[in-house]
Amino acid sequence: MPHLPSSGRTPQQLGLPDGPFFFIPQTFTKITPAFDHVWKGVLEENPAAYLVMKKPFVYEKHWQTTQFTKLLKERLKAALGSKALVDRVILLDAHDTAAWLDIFRHATAVLDSYPFGGYTTTLEALALGVPVVTMPHTFLAGRCTAAFLKVCKVPQLIANSTDMYIKIATKVIRNKEFKRVVRQSILKHHMKLFASDKGHNKHSFATSGGADYAAVKGWERLMTEVSVPGRRNVTDLHGTEEELHNYGRWTDGANVVNEPDHSPLWSRKIPQHCKRGEAHEDL
Repeated sequence: MPHLPSSGRTPQQLGLPDGPFFFIPQTFTKITPAFDHVWKGVLEENPAAYLVMKKPFVYEKHWQTTQFTKLLKERLKAALGSKALVDRVILLDAHDTAAWLDIFRHATAVLDSYPFGGYTTTLEALALGVPVVTMPHTFLAGRCTAAFLKVCKVPQLIANSTDMYIKIATKVIRNKEFKRVVRQSILKHHMKLFASDKGHNKHSFATSGGADYAAVKGWERLMTEVSVPGRRNVTDLHGTEEELHNYGRWTDGANVVNEPDHSPLWSRKIPQHCKRGEAHEDL
């Protein structure tokens, strides 16, 4: 396992609350109104807990940072509905890498955003053995965390509804044995996310010769199947039959047009949401 730096600062020096907290580390553009009621539910179910989020930050346009922070606070105030709940949401300023990793270390758990979930932030959490609660979305941008959790053998952290999401978050913070088990599994398997089981050393995420790069081989196979003439008859490149039934291929618009968070994209004819042959004059 590589060395992950620590700042040595106390929770108070990092601006963290004096109590258990859930960390929502994604950039503010991922903190959509679609999940505001979930944050409210988590706070209501766990009266002693806090939510810690990153303060909106816009590089080179600091006046926008102030404006977006104000808008986020106003939205959360309206969504949460009471000062008592609002007071348990902490917006943190930017930190250096070591301090950022320390925030993960102090967190009870990480809560994944929706519909656009985490990737790098999830990997950071899992590298430190921190449980991450997620609800996968239909599309790739919201499914990475769930895939990482499956690799770490902790599917019990994956919710299939917002109610279940709140229940899992509550279980992590209240049930010490549950948290111990999932943390143990994450620490046992998380190196598979960064390197093969075979050949990795304690000094680097890179693997030595002979490692079985399953992901690399998968991409190699995909590129070969879609590019080499006469080898395009493989049927599993788009997933299982169940996945095809639930989600369709990328050319199937019928399966996404009626979903509320997809319909605006469909109306704008974003390419991956359009049937083959449709025009994209507005792009």
